[in-house]
This record gives sequence, C-alpha cells and structure tokens, in this order.
Amino acid sequence: IPPPVLSNVNGNLSDISERDDDDDDDLVLPQVKPMKKKRKTASRPKQSTSNEALFTEVSNIHKEFLSFRYNIEKRIKSLEKNISYT
Repeated sequence: IPPPVLSNVNGNLSDISERDDDDDDDLVLPQVKPMKKKRKTASRPKQSTSNEALFTEVSNIHKEFLSFRYNIEKRIKSLEKNISYT
C-alpha cells in the first residue's frame, strides 16, 4: 500500500523548515535608484497641419454651398418653365 500523500507533503515541508534561516542573509538585492519620470509635454499640432485642416474644412463647406446653389438655380429654372406654360 503506498503511503498517504499528506505524509509525503508534511515530510517535504519539515525538510524546508529545518533549513538554516541564514539563507535569507546570503541574498543581496542590488540597490535600484528610482527613475525620474519624464514630464509629458503637451503635443502641439504643427501649424501646417492646422492650416491644412482648416483649408480642407473651408473647401468642403464651399463645395457644399456650390451644390446647394446649383440645386436652387436648377429648381428656379424648373419653376420658371412651369409658370410660363400655365
């Protein structure tokens, strides 16, 4: 009959506990200096990028305006034709 598992575990633990306590003194941890954290500087958008974004926005608004204007002129012509036929 094999010995119970618990007796093996207890035997292994007793071996560990019987070791010299001086083993901990042998470990010398190196002193680590705390690293200075770099300050995060706010990233500023480049002027050219800002100008490009502004130009794109103005271009899009201008295209939208021209599209509305074209549609309105087209609608006016259509209404003028209908009025002239009546």
